[in-house]
Amino acid sequence: MGLFGKGLFEYGAAPLTVVALRATVVFLTLALFAGLRGWPHLPRGDYFFFAIYGLVGVAAPYFLFFTAVQLVGVALTTILLYTYPAFVTLLSRVLLRERITRWKAMALLSSLIGVALVAGIGTTVGVRADPRGVAAALLAGLSASVYSIFGKKAVERHSPQTVMLYSCGFGSLFLLAAQFLTLGYPELARPAAFWCMLMALAWVSTLAGSLAYIAALARIEASRASIMATIEPVAASALAYVFFHEALSARQILGMALVVGGVIIVRRGQ
Repeated sequence: MGLFGKGLFEYGAAPLTVVALRATVVFLTLALFAGLRGWPHLPRGDYFFFAIYGLVGVAAPYFLFFTAVQLVGVALTTILLYTYPAFVTLLSRVLLRERITRWKAMALLSSLIGVALVAGIGTTVGVRADPRGVAAALLAGLSASVYSIFGKKAVERHSPQTVMLYSCGFGSLFLLAAQFLTLGYPELARPAAFWCMLMALAWVSTLAGSLAYIAALARIEASRASIMATIEPVAASALAYVFFHEALSARQILGMALVVGGVIIVRRGQ
């Protein structure tokens, strides 16, 4: 996601435009396959559930994330965003009756410290941060946790493809509405390379990644899945090192090791 997103931003596309177009491409792709295979109809009461899911779990995290980035920068936003495994673990205990074991607690602590180091906590601690940005980043983490909680409930009744279809459908509607209200009609006359990267972002990073995560929620606890997903910033840093030659400090390498250690611990505690 980071590789394709960085390439798209170089064409001058606003972050909100990129995420709105990405969600729309994902929904249209899923809708095409659903039309060919037979459209999955929902019980009437589930439409409200997926509307809330799309708003709070899909659209809100991206909007809040980019708002926070503008106010407090990428590093602090990333650190605060990745509090979402803690939110998932606590909410899963209350709403899904998942146990908080000592293995989960150890894995969560290791992963959170690791993410903080990877994101560069040493450069942000002691810096006066805009409280609005801090609040937006924390709310982004809380909203991201809803994706896991709602996803866990949704896969009890629907396939991962159906969950993605409706949650992304509603999410794209909200993101497009935000685009039109704040930035106007998105610029579509762009080079072919832009659209190739957007399709890759939508199909590889978003569709494949989200389907895999939702499929995981059908098989393991939401708290475990969220802790294991903290491998994302580690993978992003490694890919940035390989493709963009971005340097990795000793502190970041230690953080990566702690995140991987957290994943191993949560697997050990199954």
